Amino acid sequence: MTHVSIKITLLSLMISAHVTAQSVKNISLNSDWVFQAPLELSPRLEELGHNIKSDEWYKTQLPNTALNALLENKLIEDPFYRTNEARLQWLEKKDWVFQKRFTVDGEMLKANHAELILTGLDTYADVYINDALVIKADNMFRTWKADIRNFLRPEENVLKIYFTSPITKEKIAADNHYTDLPAIPENTRVFTRKAGFHYGWDWGPRLVTCGLQNAELSFWNDIKITDVYLKKNSLTTNNASIQALVNVESTKETNATVNIQFGTATFTQKAAVSIGSNTIFVDVNISNPQLWWTHNLGKPYLYDVKITANTEGGGRDERNMKHGLRNLELVQEKDAIGESFYFRLNGVPIFAKGANMIPLNFFQERVKKADMSKVIDGAIGANMNMLRVWGGGIYQPNEFYQECDEKGLLIWQDFMYACAMYPGDDSFLENARAEAIEQVQRLRNFSCIAVWCGNNEINEAWNNWGWQPRFNPDQKTYIWKAYQDLFQRILPRVVRENATETAYYESSPRFGRYNNKSYTEGDSHDWFVWHDEKPFEHYEEKIPRFASEYGFQSFPEWKTIQSFSQVTDQKLESDVMLAHQKHPKGNALMKKYMDRSFRTPKTFEDFTYVSQLVQADGIRKAIEAQRRSRPTCMGSLYWQLNDVWQCASWSSMDNFGRWKALHYFARDAYANLLISPTMTKDSFKIYIANDQLASVEGELFIQTVDFSGRTFFMDGRYITVEANASGVYYLNGMKNVLQEQNPKASLVLIAFRPKNKPTIYKTAYFAPPKDLLLEKNVQMVKEVTAVQGGYNIRLTSPSLLKNVQLAFDTEGEFSDNFFDVIPNQTYNVFLKTDVSLGEAYKALKVKSLVETY
Repeated sequence: MTHVSIKITLLSLMISAHVTAQSVKNISLNSDWVFQAPLELSPRLEELGHNIKSDEWYKTQLPNTALNALLENKLIEDPFYRTNEARLQWLEKKDWVFQKRFTVDGEMLKANHAELILTGLDTYADVYINDALVIKADNMFRTWKADIRNFLRPEENVLKIYFTSPITKEKIAADNHYTDLPAIPENTRVFTRKAGFHYGWDWGPRLVTCGLQNAELSFWNDIKITDVYLKKNSLTTNNASIQALVNVESTKETNATVNIQFGTATFTQKAAVSIGSNTIFVDVNISNPQLWWTHNLGKPYLYDVKITANTEGGGRDERNMKHGLRNLELVQEKDAIGESFYFRLNGVPIFAKGANMIPLNFFQERVKKADMSKVIDGAIGANMNMLRVWGGGIYQPNEFYQECDEKGLLIWQDFMYACAMYPGDDSFLENARAEAIEQVQRLRNFSCIAVWCGNNEINEAWNNWGWQPRFNPDQKTYIWKAYQDLFQRILPRVVRENATETAYYESSPRFGRYNNKSYTEGDSHDWFVWHDEKPFEHYEEKIPRFASEYGFQSFPEWKTIQSFSQVTDQKLESDVMLAHQKHPKGNALMKKYMDRSFRTPKTFEDFTYVSQLVQADGIRKAIEAQRRSRPTCMGSLYWQLNDVWQCASWSSMDNFGRWKALHYFARDAYANLLISPTMTKDSFKIYIANDQLASVEGELFIQTVDFSGRTFFMDGRYITVEANASGVYYLNGMKNVLQEQNPKASLVLIAFRPKNKPTIYKTAYFAPPKDLLLEKNVQMVKEVTAVQGGYNIRLTSPSLLKNVQLAFDTEGEFSDNFFDVIPNQTYNVFLKTDVSLGEAYKALKVKSLVETY
């Protein structure tokens, strides 16, 4: 165990930077911290050969949390492994101390301002510089700043942060509150502006910790740019009219000049500035602007923007950003059905395709830029054009939104409120207002932000979840007024005043699923499948205007399960599997739905594989029904994209970013051109949904074969698929298509060959998977060939192989998976990996559905 005694070793950072009137210098304080561990850890330390003392400190760095720092110092076991989470619950009631020592040189001390800036300060924290209290924080979603110039010393400085357990604070607040407040999962969490998922959710652990994501010092003289808002006045294909609001802080009365370089054009404004905060307005006009589009409709074009502020005395500051120009509206208009709900981008109605995103890891400090890119690339790789940043998590860092801008991915942004009624006292509401202003101002220049949503499921919960009966009339009035103050007054006003062109939407969903209006107006959280155990066919019968949540669980892939369990744990109802299944009926529901459509798998490993097929089949059914129904339905965001740890959940990508079957199926279902056949007892239809902005001509082929590849029906025609629409492009009688063959041993192959574009394929079956007469012991031919960046895998089979899963013992990415190998046809898959060919042969495993029987 490596530890540092403060009596022996001095951790220090010599900060040396020349501060002149021409610059602002930001200095990171993220390295070389120490923290104190609570005395209750001493039994574990004794096992490791250490004796903890009250004055003993352990090394850490930022970003970090107390719990993760303990793990890095090997003071606790991995909370993600087996049932360790349960054994670490006592840590949530402990207080912590983090400390950093640093020095600054004389030039720094001469600066007019020395500002300490802390972000991700989670949550109740008293911050001291050289024993002077400079910050008292109570909101992890706000940036905390203090001018510490008068507290700095030319010699060593000590930055110390005392964290108080949120559990302690919440109990005091709850005891003193007028009434208790209903919430899922825990009602006292509502008093703390902290990520809700830290308290446990039905897909994640409970690990209530504290910490800090970033610390820096900002030294400056004369002038500093504190904010820039590129406020769009109007945008056409001929001209973009923008008013740039440049906020500067000045140390004296002087004349300032602001220059904005927007692409290749430069715009200048001079203004007199006073001491303190000033806003300088700069008119920007761009001729023939290039527009920003989602990646599936065009190029997400971004302009390089440079803002500089100069004073007569030589003071200077600058900011650089990228900015996309687009018109984006949330359209809610009365119609014959009820009220529309869709997004219009640059005058074009778009079908939103995507998923709900939770935090990328339980420990935000573990999330690197590459992890963000992997999730964003995964979404785009699955043909998504929108993600919803869910309200029980965190506001993502700037790098996330910047990458979404660059890659053409829209963001539905929730404020961080979920599944709870919140306090309505002045202190809480003012804290919430400050948080909202900061976050809206921070994100308002990102082109990807499509809507600000007040909360997740709170309106529905209050009106439909049985919360109200336990309260008397006065309590109910108080609780609902608090809701109205926050979500109907404060938050919409903040958005209206600080991001004028962005829509505000009060609560998702607008109505609960038991209200028929949830299918005729607003967005919908359709949990009749799963929570109410309705069959997947429900998705085809009840289609909302915009499906912003719906989903189904599965297990992750086998090597992910192996990462948190031992062999003896690998059983459906073992303590470890149940510890990593946070829904009380999760495993039972997976099995119940599995029994409806699939045969019982013979092993637990097979069960995890089939669970992914159940999930993928069900959610694909929903997506296709929703896309067939456009323009009535104009959005499909399933729950959920990712995980915060290794578990059974609704995700389509697990905690390592590995694609489940659902992600591959969603990629096909979200493609710009979707072939979607439907069958009844008498009819066979082929819908084609086209999200492209141009019509598509091509040949449509239909072929019915048996499982050995024998053809007994063929048809075809030349069609023109309408742009940005969905329709029926083929209709025939079921008897004609099936030709009196055995429906349990037949399938339909559909191909659409657009002019000068790749052919699109679709396979459909006449019977559910459990009834298919799949041949066993099929002699599949597998060829693996080394190519640049990995291997080509070539598969052929004399008989149908259903839902072929390729698994790789080491890390690798498959271009496709869980696919059907059609008899006597060749299927090619690319495996991206850097392992040797011999290792690849050994590590590659192939499984199909029939092998689980």
